Amino acid sequence: MSNWPQHDRLPTVDPDANASVTGTVTVQLRDTSLMDVASELIAEQVIANPGQVPVAFEVYYNEDDINPRNTYSIQARITESDGRLAFINDTAYYVITRGNPT
Repeated sequence: MSNWPQHDRLPTVDPDANASVTGTVTVQLRDTSLMDVASELIAEQVIANPGQVPVAFEVYYNEDDINPRNTYSIQARITESDGRLAFINDTAYYVITRGNPT
């Protein structure tokens, strides 16, 4: 994880604030080619203390793990510090192959 770039983001803070909500953002690159089968995890980035959305991310992967005939998508989840799920995407965001962006 130390190879990941550090994002220079400063949260917007109310000068009278005396509490905060903390959590993590997990972004996964998955092979979602096959139906009715669990998708294969290709790579993952976990961002602790992500600040406000939108959260910048950069998931590193090995190009040798990518089959140009397969379909890949990015999945994201935000988890509160107590482990409760705050957000998970419910739409497929296709990347890398078949003319999709990186």
